Amino acid sequence: MSCVIVRRILQNLHGVKIKPKPKPKPEAEPTPKSQGQSQTVDLLLQLRIKRLVVVQETVVKELRKEATITKGEITDVVRKVLRISSVFSLLILFASCTGNKVFDEYKQMNTLGWHSDSIANFNVNVTDTLDDYAVYIKLRHDHNYPFKNIWFFRTITSERGVEYADTINYVLADDMGKWLGKGIGDKKLVTMPLRTQALRFNKPGEYEFGIQHGMRDTVLSGILEIGLEVFSRNIADSNGKEEN
Repeated sequence: MSCVIVRRILQNLHGVKIKPKPKPKPEAEPTPKSQGQSQTVDLLLQLRIKRLVVVQETVVKELRKEATITKGEITDVVRKVLRISSVFSLLILFASCTGNKVFDEYKQMNTLGWHSDSIANFNVNVTDTLDDYAVYIKLRHDHNYPFKNIWFFRTITSERGVEYADTINYVLADDMGKWLGKGIGDKKLVTMPLRTQALRFNKPGEYEFGIQHGMRDTVLSGILEIGLEVFSRNIADSNGKEEN
């Protein structure tokens, strides 16, 4: 109190105003502008995070949708393929059951072996001379057959005499000794075309197909059966057996 009185006296005496000693400033608080900027940054970060979450969820949904569509399309394709395959199989089965195989017969060979004088004869009755035919020789053998090939003398005879005759070599095993025929175990079935072109008969009637082996061994072991199959031209084309 005394200090204040002394200061006033001195001011009156000298006419000089003495400024009071400034007080220390308190700690600075964030200005409203600075606080607003911080809040704006936080909001922007939250919005960006939310947008990223929404984008992520949208991408996941689209991927799932695309996967579902792809799976469905694949399922439809598989169903169509199976349907077409089933129809095609039924057509082949129907064709094979409508008499297109006009002949199918097998001759069993002697258990002691196939003698060179023994001829396997097959009598085929031909009524349609306008149709083309595919003829196949069927040979069933086992592992006792000693060669990888076999020579055949083949003839086609009618009431008019010999219509066709030739000699041909068929390969039964590859160079490594593996049998080329089909079958489980030691028994193999080999299908051999009589000709690479279709066969046409000039006149209706009965034709005798003769098959005789032409190997140097008089008796062949391992030959179990000799067969003959005759197909009309149409079934030969559908089965893909005929070669032009």
